[in-house]
Amino acid sequence: MVFTFDTIMNGSALQGADQVLRIDKPRVRIDRYAIQAIEDTKTDLGIQLSDRETITANALTGRIEALSHRLNASGLDDITRLLLSTPEIYVWLIKRALELDRVQGATDSDGLFNSIMRNVRDRPKRYFLSNLLAHVLPVLHVNINLRNPAWRSLPSLVFDLGISIREGQTKPSVQAILDSIRDLKTIPYYLALFIEGDQERAILPRTVIARTAFTPEIRQTMTNILVQEPIEISEDKFLAGAYDQHFIFAFHEAQKRSTVKEDPIDQMRQGKQSDWDFTVEIFDTLEAARGVIPNNIKAAGALDYIYTLGELMRVFDVTNALVLRWAGGILDIPSGETASNLYRFNKLRNERATYEERAMLYKRGLNKGDGKLLSNMVANTAFPRLWEKLMVEVAEYIRKAEGKQMGNAFVSRSQIYQSTKNLQYNLTETMTGMAHIQIAEDYAHLQEAFKIIQCPEIISMFGGRRKTLWSVIEQVAKEDLGVMVPTALLKTIATEGNRIFHWIANFNEGRVQDVDFNRFLDSAEAWIIAQASIETGGAAFNGRRRAGNDEFDDEFDNAGNDDFDNW
Repeated sequence: MVFTFDTIMNGSALQGADQVLRIDKPRVRIDRYAIQAIEDTKTDLGIQLSDRETITANALTGRIEALSHRLNASGLDDITRLLLSTPEIYVWLIKRALELDRVQGATDSDGLFNSIMRNVRDRPKRYFLSNLLAHVLPVLHVNINLRNPAWRSLPSLVFDLGISIREGQTKPSVQAILDSIRDLKTIPYYLALFIEGDQERAILPRTVIARTAFTPEIRQTMTNILVQEPIEISEDKFLAGAYDQHFIFAFHEAQKRSTVKEDPIDQMRQGKQSDWDFTVEIFDTLEAARGVIPNNIKAAGALDYIYTLGELMRVFDVTNALVLRWAGGILDIPSGETASNLYRFNKLRNERATYEERAMLYKRGLNKGDGKLLSNMVANTAFPRLWEKLMVEVAEYIRKAEGKQMGNAFVSRSQIYQSTKNLQYNLTETMTGMAHIQIAEDYAHLQEAFKIIQCPEIISMFGGRRKTLWSVIEQVAKEDLGVMVPTALLKTIATEGNRIFHWIANFNEGRVQDVDFNRFLDSAEAWIIAQASIETGGAAFNGRRRAGNDEFDDEFDNAGNDDFDNW
C-alpha cells in the first residue's frame, strides 16, 4: 500500500500525534529571540494548527515513532533540534517527505530520515535564521542594506556559521558576525564571486581553478591575505578582471602556507619565520571554546604525524640509509635533481634537529618514545591516558549505535564530547614555547625525506613490483635496518590520527554537525583498527630506530668519512 499525506489525515486526536512526535528539545535554556523566531517560522512555512493531527494512521504511527527515536539519537545541533522539537515544523517536514519527495513512509525508513535531515536545513533553517536576525538587528541598532557588497555575504555567513540560540548568547553571536563582516569588508562576497560566480546574475567565475581546490582552510587564509591588501574593490572593475591577480596571488600564498614549502632553516637565514598552519599531507591526491587554542592542538597533531611516519615508519632512517649508500658509491646517482636532493639532505644534517632533540619534543608534548628530558621539562604524561579514553568512548558509542534496533535507543555523545574537551585543554596548555617552530622544522625535514624516497631513480631501484614510496620504505628498512615496517597500518595511524587532532582543535559542542561527527567516528574507528592490528601483530615501534641491527649501528657510528660520522 502506498501512503501519502492524505492517507494519514484522518484518525485519532491530537494526543495520538503527540505520542510519536517526540523530538527532545535542546538541553539548554533558549534565548527569547529564538523563541520568537520559531513562531515566525511556523507562520512563514504556512503551517496549520490542524497539521498536528496528521500523524494518526496506525500503519504509520510506529514508523514515525521509530523516526523520532532515530532523530533523537543523531546528536542534532541546537538549531536543528529546536526546529524538529517544534511539532508543527516536524509535521510539515513529514508532509514534504511524503508528498514532494515521494518517500514510501511505511517501508522506506532511511528515505524518510534523509528527507527530514535534508529539508530541515533548507527552508525551515533559513527562515528561522532570517527571523532571528529580524528580531536581533533592531535591538543592536543595525540597518542592513543587501545592495551594499559588504553585507551581501551576511546570509551565507549566518547560514554557514549559525547563531547561538542559548540564553544570553544570541545577541553577542550576531554581533560577532557583524563585526567580522565589518572587518572583512567586501572580501568574502568578492571571493565567493571569484570562485563560484553568480548564476542569478549570469556572472561566471573569474578563475579556471577547480572549486574543490578552494577548501574552507584555503578560503579563510585567502580572506586574511586579501583583507591586509590596501585595495577597495568596485564591482565594475572586479568584473573587468582588474583584481584577478590579487586573488590568484592570495590563492597561491594560501597554498604555500598550508604546508612547509619553504624550509624553516632557509627562512631563518633570511630573518623570516615559518607561517605554516600545521596542515599535513594526507596522501589522498568560529568561535573556539574559551581557553582553547586550536593552533596548539593542530601543532600536537603535526607532531604526532611526524613521530608516526618519521620515527615509527623509520622514514628518517630510511633516507639516511639511502644517503649513506649514495655517499659510499653503492647508490649510483651521479647527477640531476635526485643527486641534488641527496646532497642537500647530507649538508643540512648539522642544522637539523637530532633524533635526541626530536625525541625530547615527542616526550614533552605527547609522552611518546624514549626521549630524555632536561631537568626543567615535564612530560605530558596525561596525554596517552586522555587519548585512550577518547578512543574507548568512540568504540563504546559505535557498539551501542550498531546494537540498537530501528533507532529505538538514544545513544549519548556526552562522553565523547567530554573526552574531546579534556584533550583540548591538555594540548592547549602543553604544546607551547618553542614547540611550534621545532615542529615546523621537523615537518620540513620529513617532507625532504619523502621527496628523496619518491625520486624516480629511488622508486625504480627499491620500489619492487608496486613502485611506490611505501614499498621503497619497506625494502630499505628490511635490507639496511633489519626491520619489517607495516607502512599501510602506520600511514593510517598517522593520517587518521591527524584528522582526529583537527576534530579536537575545531570542536565546539554547540556547533557540531552530524557530517563532521560521522567523519570523526570514521577516522577514530580506522585509527583503532590499525593500532590494534599493530599491537596484536607484535610489532614494537615505540623504541629507538636502531632496534636489533648492530651491524647497521656500527656502520653509522664508525663511518670513516667525517661528513657522516655525526649522524
